Amino acid sequence: MRRYITAVVIFSLVFFGLSSLSHGAGFLIYEHGAAAMAMGGAFVALANNPSAIFHNPAGIAFLEGTQISFGTTLIFPVASLSLPNWPDPAYQSVNQVSQMFYPSTFYISHKISDKIVAGFGFFNPYGMGVKWPEDYPLKYISIRDDMKTFFFNPTLAFKINENFSLGFGVSYIYSTLEFELVEHVERDLDPAVSGLPISVPYTMDVPLVLDATGSAWALNAGALYKGENFSIGFNWRGGFKIKFDGDLALSAALVDVTIPPPWDTLLPPGTDVALETAIADQVPSEGGVLIPSFNFPHIFGVGVAFNLTESLIMSAD
Repeated sequence: MRRYITAVVIFSLVFFGLSSLSHGAGFLIYEHGAAAMAMGGAFVALANNPSAIFHNPAGIAFLEGTQISFGTTLIFPVASLSLPNWPDPAYQSVNQVSQMFYPSTFYISHKISDKIVAGFGFFNPYGMGVKWPEDYPLKYISIRDDMKTFFFNPTLAFKINENFSLGFGVSYIYSTLEFELVEHVERDLDPAVSGLPISVPYTMDVPLVLDATGSAWALNAGALYKGENFSIGFNWRGGFKIKFDGDLALSAALVDVTIPPPWDTLLPPGTDVALETAIADQVPSEGGVLIPSFNFPHIFGVGVAFNLTESLIMSAD
């Protein structure tokens, strides 16, 4: 079993090592405020409500009093997998298991003085996951992947003059990572273990669940210039690296023992079942594993907005 656990750890290292090459951009989502979502995310040059803490922290310098914004977005991902050459027609098309994700936000800004505004934001810019049926053909590659990030982002904005402001923030980032697959193992049971006069072949399917967490720090900054009928904004969110530590849980091994002829007729009935139970009981319930770091890229945004009329704004990022 020691060799088996080592193989699982190596597989995990390879899988997540390859994933880390894509950095983190594929997980980025922009559900960070209803107004910004309605503008298609083109909010860097507007930044006129507390969600500016994410889109452009300089924007809160122009907010009055104490303002609060919060919300959540319901996401129901849909996907299917086509395997036209799979022998079993039942698995030539596989649908993803239905899931619901709800990235949430909370922002608050408070005007300290005519020149300084403080703010705090909570949001989930990286996340999502996928889940497939437990018995689908590619279960040995992956059944479920799930990553979530939680940003806690205090911010300060400075109003340099009536038209120009700067904003700065620091984020503490907490992340969870879950991964599930089935490991298929083929072995020969040693006679010294089975008590039989032959080596008995067996196969074993072991569900593996990885549960890992990690954290990091990141900086962000922004600038905003407001003219008479236009505004220009710049936003930067620094890159960061999360190193995940987790536990690999192995449970409910599905063991299939095959006793070759002629021993299958000579041995007492139920010998194969007894061996399956004995082998399954030897599978450890947990093994430690360290996952390589995920590199999340810098994010830069530049935007411009025009007040075309009193009730019509055009914005582009």
